[in-house]
Amino acid sequence: MGEWETVSTVTECDPPRRFAWAVGDAARPSATWRFTLTPDGAGTLLEQWYQMGPARSGLNIAIDAMPDKEQKIVFVRLREHETSMKHNLEIIKERAERAG
Repeated sequence: MGEWETVSTVTECDPPRRFAWAVGDAARPSATWRFTLTPDGAGTLLEQWYQMGPARSGLNIAIDAMPDKEQKIVFVRLREHETSMKHNLEIIKERAERAG
C-alpha cells in the first residue's frame, strides 16, 4: 500500500509502567498499540500489544479490493506486525542494556 501518515492520540501514560496510543479517532480507533513494563526479578519484562479496529483501516481497503484473498491478506499483515514488534523489542532491549 506504500507510505501513509496517521494521527495518534496517547490514551494511557503511566510511567514507567504503561504507554498506549490510538490510531485515528481515539473513541473509535483503527488500531490501538500499547507497551507495558513489568518488574521481573532483576530485570523488566517489556510487552508490546496491538489491536485492530474497531474502525476501518488500510487492511479493510485491501480486503475490499480483493475479497477472495482476505485470509492471505490478514495472514500477511499479522506476520508483518509480528516481525515489526519483535524488531521493536529487540532494539529497545539493546538500547536499555547499553544504557544500563
